[in-house]
Amino acid sequence: MLRSQRGFSLLEVLVATGLTIGVILATTSAVANALHASAVADRHMALNDDALSALSDVRAVSAYDAKMFNSLAGHTATMTLTGSGAPETISVAIVPAPGGQNLLATATATQGDLVVTQRQTLYLEAPMPGSSVNQQ
Repeated sequence: MLRSQRGFSLLEVLVATGLTIGVILATTSAVANALHASAVADRHMALNDDALSALSDVRAVSAYDAKMFNSLAGHTATMTLTGSGAPETISVAIVPAPGGQNLLATATATQGDLVVTQRQTLYLEAPMPGSSVNQQ
């Protein structure tokens, strides 16, 4: 019988099977790693949005009222959000900025081992161009 008519030897089948399994495992691992990286990036973006939202809320409350603005210096606040996943903690700390006129607000959002920190300088603003800030 000619070799071309005999088929594959057991060794050839085992080598081909091993190579196929190796390629499948490598592909599966690459896809799993990509999905994990995507999930971490989504969590990071959500935490970043939450930290920025907290800073925006502080700014909106205090930007036009000097009394409220000045009372914020030295204050901190923390809240914990619970949902379907791990609890998320958002902490906001407000300290006088260098120079003394403005405030520096720092928001830190934490969920599990992921931590995102955002900082923003708060200052008194006039609500519209040409208007003045309430100094009472």
